[in-house]
Amino acid sequence: MRLHVLWDARDGRLTGDRIREAVPAWQQASIWFCGPAGFGAALRKDFSAAGLPVARRFHQELFALR
Repeated sequence: MRLHVLWDARDGRLTGDRIREAVPAWQQASIWFCGPAGFGAALRKDFSAAGLPVARRFHQELFALR
């Protein structure tokens, strides 16, 4: 497991493309996401369109900011 810390002001925002670039074997990986619901839905849709079987390999814990 590798931890990548991105600070958006310095590194830009996290995207599916950035994850795929950082993880060459992303097609065999599982994605674990914790964050805002809209962002999780966008990543899930992105990875589904790219061919990841999201029902089995995209896991998420969602929260909402007040």
